[in-house]
Amino acid sequence: MPISIYSHASGAQLEYQTFGTGNQTLICFHGFGENTDSFACLEEHLPNHTLVSIRLFYHGGSRRSPYAPGRLRTPEWKELFADFLSELQIDRFSLLAYSMGGRFALATLSSFVSRVEQVILVAADGLVKRFSYQLATAPLICRLFRYWMSHPTSFFWMMNRLEATGILNPSLFKFARTQLQSATHRTLVYHTWTAFKYFGMSQKELLQLIHSQSLPITFIFGTKDRIIAPQAHHRFLAQIPQNHTHILPYGHHKLVQNATPLIQDLLHHDHNAPHHLPSGD
Repeated sequence: MPISIYSHASGAQLEYQTFGTGNQTLICFHGFGENTDSFACLEEHLPNHTLVSIRLFYHGGSRRSPYAPGRLRTPEWKELFADFLSELQIDRFSLLAYSMGGRFALATLSSFVSRVEQVILVAADGLVKRFSYQLATAPLICRLFRYWMSHPTSFFWMMNRLEATGILNPSLFKFARTQLQSATHRTLVYHTWTAFKYFGMSQKELLQLIHSQSLPITFIFGTKDRIIAPQAHHRFLAQIPQNHTHILPYGHHKLVQNATPLIQDLLHHDHNAPHHLPSGD
């Protein structure tokens, strides 16, 4: 399907792509550095759904208003997305998000909870605070972070030292090496990490929603994932019913593709029915 652009009166715009022609709407948010076609693999498995895949800000044609403040906050997103839903004549919808897209799904859920039918979060960012993320965006460190993104030689030297001492997980170093080789990706990391720091939904609000609403919210993780590790979410997951969580034997990359049968099952069947959950330990 061709790429479309929605333009808002504020000057903001959203790049999006639709897949399928079903009468149910599934709005999808991709991960860092990905495209709207990240969810194209689901089209043939979800014949009852129309997938609306939205590109995150700072990716491709999606951009915030030129008058927007540095940090993205939920009210800004709510105003833009309300008009987007109206433009596409979408009333009720489900949400599917992967990695960084989890922050957009949580902000959307917070703003339009009465219109959301189901939420599936795959290795979602924004559920718990990550030390590296909080450190890089702290006021005293943010200028140094910006310097490192502009001077990668010193950044990778520092990363090498951290890996050698065992402080940095080798998988994280490999991810950083892969994602930060180009100046474009380094700029993208800086803008998204700093702009999205407070974007999403608080964990307290999310837990209250899970326990007070009949709205199905499912969390999918990979046992081999070192980016959004399930182990880092144990305290959070211990506070929700077990049948909300699925831990699959995969890594971070292509987790959506690997979880396709489960996503299909969740959207087509009774999500409250008991499931066998593989151990994440």
